[in-house]
Amino acid sequence: MNFLFHLRGADELKAERGHVPEAFYEAVQQVDTDDFVYAYDGGFVHSVEMHDRLYKPDTFSSYVIFRLVIAPNSEIGTDLLQEVVVKLKEANFARPVESHHHYQVFSLETIDTSFDDD
Repeated sequence: MNFLFHLRGADELKAERGHVPEAFYEAVQQVDTDDFVYAYDGGFVHSVEMHDRLYKPDTFSSYVIFRLVIAPNSEIGTDLLQEVVVKLKEANFARPVESHHHYQVFSLETIDTSFDDD
């Protein structure tokens, strides 16, 4: 299941050439269950419905998607969202998904940095 969260902040979180600033990761650390926007299965589809969820006039917004494997038919309640938020805050890599002049969407994941190929 993919979970979409809004990040608190504006232009200071804007990515440049697909790379997010440190302030972006700092904003991720401030996410809580109140920032939850939407949960969905499958890939991100930038539909009119999704655009309407993301677009906030006269402001720039940032969103993150975090994927968590959950049991089929799991209820998306406070306990599950708290679990997602904990794992979301462990993420260390942001991959661009969608860019619009009023918002950006990044997929977050945790990359194992301990791997050494030498």
